[in-house]
Amino acid sequence: MKNSIIRQLFLIPGLLFIDLIIMIVVGIVSNIFGADDLFFCTTYCNFGIVLLVLTFLFPVFMLLKFRFHHEING
Repeated sequence: MKNSIIRQLFLIPGLLFIDLIIMIVVGIVSNIFGADDLFFCTTYCNFGIVLLVLTFLFPVFMLLKFRFHHEING
């Protein structure tokens, strides 16, 4: 269990960096295609919020899955 927690602590910064790269690419591409302020204030922000929430829920889900898998299998 301790090894899994340490792995999760290294996973979160990596996922946040990937999220940053995704948001930068989406921002640049949408700006090239002429997105206006309405897009960046609504769709882009909502996409970023959803991506951030999923990023923080993924390690929690993996930790719970690991814990229940080991409780069932002994």
